[in-house]
Amino acid sequence: MTINEWKTYCQKMLPPEHEVLQRNKAITSVYAKLYWSNRDIFKWAGMAAFASHHVSFGLIPFMVEAVPILDIKTACSQRGLTNDLNLIRHLNNSIFDDIAWVHFAYSKHGIKPLRELMTGHPHYQNMLDAFEILEAGRQTAHRQQLTPEGQQKIWHSNTLLLRHEQEFVVQPVFTRLGATFQRLLTFCASLDFNPSHTKTDWRYHSSFLSYMCLYGKQIMLNTKSFPNLTILPQRWAWLENKIVLNWQRNEQTDEKLEEKFQKMMDFDILDE
Repeated sequence: MTINEWKTYCQKMLPPEHEVLQRNKAITSVYAKLYWSNRDIFKWAGMAAFASHHVSFGLIPFMVEAVPILDIKTACSQRGLTNDLNLIRHLNNSIFDDIAWVHFAYSKHGIKPLRELMTGHPHYQNMLDAFEILEAGRQTAHRQQLTPEGQQKIWHSNTLLLRHEQEFVVQPVFTRLGATFQRLLTFCASLDFNPSHTKTDWRYHSSFLSYMCLYGKQIMLNTKSFPNLTILPQRWAWLENKIVLNWQRNEQTDEKLEEKFQKMMDFDILDE
């Protein structure tokens, strides 16, 4: 299969784009099922499931038809709340389109098809590098147990996937957002690995704004900016140094992890 064929395979799992909330739920469910199918290696998918779930809160205006659906070209053409919300909607879809298929290809056929499809591809080379490291980590398993070195490689590879997502998919969209919406995202950005919009699991909670105020002074000096989620070095420092570590700790200590993922998986994927 080609890259486009793999992407089409994944897109068939989702409702059409105009069913905004249902599509988001399906994306969350796919990520959750990918993670739960192989928790030892698909760490990025686990984080992505929670992130996609929390994005759904910002997509609620589409449910009441308060916001018209715009194509990406129109959404980028001017500033405004309608355009910004559509950009977030497109971003959620774009991350799925960019990365989900790689997980399915690897799950079904291993590293070989990825090498054939992605070698020399400017956009995907760094993602291939991440999966090569993941494969090296997976190969350390003995009696279905990964070695400490293998676990370290797998976390490193998934962190590289997160970096790819942030640099090549998220950042181009974030630079298009209006200043007011950027400030709103900066103020609201947080993650706690809990599939709820009303309850916070404070054991694993982290706020971008709090992190930057406590630990990001040098980064703000380097970027010559107050806290701003849309500035990549600031956002990446928070993700790498706090969110990834919180996710590692969550995996090891959260006694309700299976229950949380079951909630996110309980959505009928259209065609798997």
